[in-house]
Amino acid sequence: MARTPGPAANIHATGLLFRGRGLLLRGPSGAGKSFLALSLLEKGEGDNPPACLIGDDRIDLSLRHGRPHMQGPPAIAGKIELFGRGILSRPFMQGAPVDLVVDLVDIPVRMPEPGEWETRILDVPVSRCPVPVFPLVSTAHQVMLIGAALDDSSAHPPAGPGAP
Repeated sequence: MARTPGPAANIHATGLLFRGRGLLLRGPSGAGKSFLALSLLEKGEGDNPPACLIGDDRIDLSLRHGRPHMQGPPAIAGKIELFGRGILSRPFMQGAPVDLVVDLVDIPVRMPEPGEWETRILDVPVSRCPVPVFPLVSTAHQVMLIGAALDDSSAHPPAGPGAP
């Protein structure tokens, strides 16, 4: 019987499907990843496919067909924290490719340099969107930045495995 390899990495992050694309939200504890994810899930309820949680707080990363893939640990599947309320249940899916990394940042940059629009996950280039934390910008502004990054990454995806 063939063994399924375990995750290559388990990171502190939140993952979701939004506008049919896999988003990996990164940032320190308390940066607002879960709240931003809940806002995106609410905004994307009527989308086709609807926005869906992958995992909150911990994400397993692996490579599938040369692309980074994220999966929520089974023990916390469908669970997400709403600060001030506690743990909520939301529709979820087991996993998705990582199409865009959203980094919540403390220092906003008015006009980011071109090199800031890409990062590497498991040594594979992935589109990146630096997003200032709330209250530096509103949640609506955060969502707008992510939407623009998704539009741009569709037009200009990263070069792919092995790219410089």
